[in-house]
This record gives sequence, C-alpha cells and structure tokens, in this order.
Amino acid sequence: MSSALTTFVFVPGAFCPGSYYHKVIAKLEALGYEAVALDLPSVGPKPESKPATGYEDASYVNSKVTELLNQGKNVVLGANSYGGFVVTEASKGLSKAEREAAGKPGALIHLVLMGSFLTPVGKTVKDMLTGHIPLDFESEVEYIDSGPAEIAGYAFFGSLPQEDQMIYGGQTKPHSAASFRDPLTHAGYEHIPTTVVIGELDRAYSPKVQHENVDAVIAKGVGQVKKVVLPVDHIPMLAHPDEIVSVLLGAAT
Repeated sequence: MSSALTTFVFVPGAFCPGSYYHKVIAKLEALGYEAVALDLPSVGPKPESKPATGYEDASYVNSKVTELLNQGKNVVLGANSYGGFVVTEASKGLSKAEREAAGKPGALIHLVLMGSFLTPVGKTVKDMLTGHIPLDFESEVEYIDSGPAEIAGYAFFGSLPQEDQMIYGGQTKPHSAASFRDPLTHAGYEHIPTTVVIGELDRAYSPKVQHENVDAVIAKGVGQVKKVVLPVDHIPMLAHPDEIVSVLLGAAT
C-alpha cells in the first residue's frame, strides 16, 4: 500500500499524552508516512467542563479519523491501554465495507492495540480492569490519578532507564473516572482487522490476563483478530519504537 495513501493515527492510554508516540511518529515520517497522535479529552482536568466520558473520547477520535478518510486516505489506528476501548468504540461507520456502502472515500483499514484489551459489547473499562490493575475504581471521585512519577514510570515504562522513567512518568495527568464506566456499544475489532500487541514485560496489566482476553475473542471466530507477543513493556512506543513500527507497517500492508 502506498505510503502517500496511508495515515497513522495514535491514541494514548489513560493518564497519558499523545506525545508518548513521538519516537514512532518520527520513524514513520522518515519512511514517508503521515502520522499524528491525539490527546484525549478525558486526560487532565478541564476547569471549564465536566470530566469527559469514554463516549466523548470516542467521538473525538471518530471525527479526527473521518476528516482524514474524507480526504481519500486510508488510516491505521493505533492505541495503547485504555485507548483500545476508545478506538474500538470510535471505529463505528469507518470500516471499508461501511465507507464503500455509503459511497465515501478512504477507510479505517486496521486497528493496532498495545497493552490493551478487546472489550465485549456491554462491558466497561472498569469491568475489564478491576482486580487486574491497582487502581481504585470504586471511589466517588471525578478523576483518578496514576500516582507519583516513580510509580507510573516503573509500571508503564519499565524497560527505560530510571531517569527516563521519571521524566515520562512525570508527564501523566489525572484521568476522568467517568470514562471507565461507559459500556461499549460497538466492537470494532469484529469489523476491522485488528492486531493486539501483548508485552511480556508489562508491569501494569498482566500479560496472562491479556492473553486470556484475546484468546477468548479469537476462539469466537468473529472478525480478523491476531496477537503479536513481544518482549516489551506496557507503553512500548518509548523503549521499543522499532518493534512497534514493524507491527504498524505490517498492519498498513
């Protein structure tokens, strides 16, 4: 597939900025691809508005991808952790079949989920993660914090030098609690080819649980889902950009 017609759009996980994709974007741009990372509305308090829901995150991503598709571009949509829920929900109406049926150009041709999960319709992020990661989903708070920089750094970027763990860990922000309580309404992975990257070094979300989740979806035989197992951590774009670019290029072709 021509790089001129393929654009990569990236969605970060909870607490995280889109800038975590900067190394991957630089490598893709050097190969001639267009690549952009989004910042989710649910990340970071907004004094002028209520905490964003998961649906608002999905609507935002859908609108940004739709803009590119309407230009005749094909899009590979990559997401990390919580971002997997967002892009799964956001992909409604964007598949090749749906775009062609509507007489519209461009299509969302692949989902790439990293350190993430395939949420069943009707289930929430809270459902998927409760008991599997050390976050308090039960408190009546508007925002959930990822903890001090050293804790976030250790859990998210365990393969980076400690100094870098502190730098990137310090860039996390409180995340909207409401976004974790929205039930999924659209299983995009059943309609769009999907690759799930499971990191063997993931300290934030058990690789064993990730395998169980993906294997259960694959066993249903719905859609085109495959998993790629790599020796990477929870947010692999920073310590392992070459491995992630390789997976992304495979998705584009």
